[in-house]
Parts: sequence; C-alpha cells; structure tokens
Amino acid sequence: MLADVKHDLCEQLGIIDPAGGAVDFELWCTAVSAIHGCGACVDSHEKTLREKGVRKEPILAAVRIASVIHGLASVMEAEKASMPAAILV
Repeated sequence: MLADVKHDLCEQLGIIDPAGGAVDFELWCTAVSAIHGCGACVDSHEKTLREKGVRKEPILAAVRIASVIHGLASVMEAEKASMPAAILV
C-alpha cells in the first residue's frame, strides 16, 4: 500500500527515473523522510534500498548527515532571528 502511494507521488512529481540514479534518489528520500519524522516513509525507502543491495551503514550515514545539516540550519535560523535588524543589514 505505502509503496503504491510512494510510486504514485513520484510519478506525479515526474521523478520515476531520477537523473542521479535510483539509489541516490532513495538515499535522499530516506534522509528527507527522517528529518520530517515520517517513520513509514523511512521504512519504505529503507526497504527499497535494501532490496537494491545497499548495506545499512550508508543508509544510516545519509540520515546522520541530513540530521546534522538540518540541526545546523535550525541553529543558524534561530541565531538570525535573535539578532537586531540593524546587524543583519
């Protein structure tokens, strides 16, 4: 069921055959799903990756890297919001 939803969404977005390759695309999708907190999506993308022969380590690394980048972006946004407007010019 979820795989059908994922496939339909990808088809609607026109990304059935991603330019960077299916494995890279699935790694990106796994990372984004993890950041958004969608466990069902993470499971679905991880299953697809495992079926393509990707080991657990690269999948976890993609999620860790995305989490660090997301964390840094959040901190930078919070810092920017706390600065007076005069400094931002």
